[in-house]
Amino acid sequence: MSKLAPSFLLLLASPLLAQTLPPQQPSNPWDNGPESPCISTPRQNTIEWPPSGPAAFGRIVIAELDGDQSPDGVAVEGGEAVAFWSLAVYDASELIAFPLPAQPPVSVADIAVLPGGGSVPGTDAVLMTDARGLFRVRWSNGAFETPYVINSSPNWLNAAPIHVDDLDMDGQLDVYGLSADKRKVLTLMGPSFASGFVVPEPIPARDVVAVDWNDDGLERELAVLSNRWLHVRDAWFGSLQQTVSYTALSGSIERVRMNGDSEVLAWTRAISSSAS
Repeated sequence: MSKLAPSFLLLLASPLLAQTLPPQQPSNPWDNGPESPCISTPRQNTIEWPPSGPAAFGRIVIAELDGDQSPDGVAVEGGEAVAFWSLAVYDASELIAFPLPAQPPVSVADIAVLPGGGSVPGTDAVLMTDARGLFRVRWSNGAFETPYVINSSPNWLNAAPIHVDDLDMDGQLDVYGLSADKRKVLTLMGPSFASGFVVPEPIPARDVVAVDWNDDGLERELAVLSNRWLHVRDAWFGSLQQTVSYTALSGSIERVRMNGDSEVLAWTRAISSSAS
């Protein structure tokens, strides 16, 4: 891996990296002692990365690429894919490239982690989308392997965002996302990723997330966020189950676990200037 003069800093902070303070005895029996030292003494790791021109970072994901039990990062910057090795500890960054004649990922639309999908047990793979479609990236024997194209159909070309989750709760990970024009919801069911569905949306969607909407514990539905509504679709067939109407929705949507195993959704929406 080569290092160039830095022009961008990626800052990392985590309470798990915090310094530990020596144990202190409470001053009286009703005092539980000091709060966790993670609150007041965090440490940071700074990674220097030299993008060409202004920095344009997209999603960053955390994966165990090489099996050293020190998590790595993969980010999209200006369409290129960058690996940050042991990102909590070191400043070691590398542009992801593949053995020739495979073209390097230079116009990546989005990335997602495929847990356990690496070349050896205990390692992960990274899924990417670009003009070749949806493909898998793995680290093996000191280098990135030739990418394995999972789906090269037009719907998966430059698809974004993409996500990995167990949609049908069968213990196998599935892939889902939005087409490049944001007008189709896409799924591929694991472990083969050979089958799935393509369902059109009436207006461009902003994001999609899997959630056990009806709380039945049998399968997750797909919540599709747009500027007019939230569509809840069946993860197997894509049929519309419910529409939640809101005005001027914006931003992304996230799944939140509440009260044990119940899953709810959180998102942002624009507020009219005339609203009280």
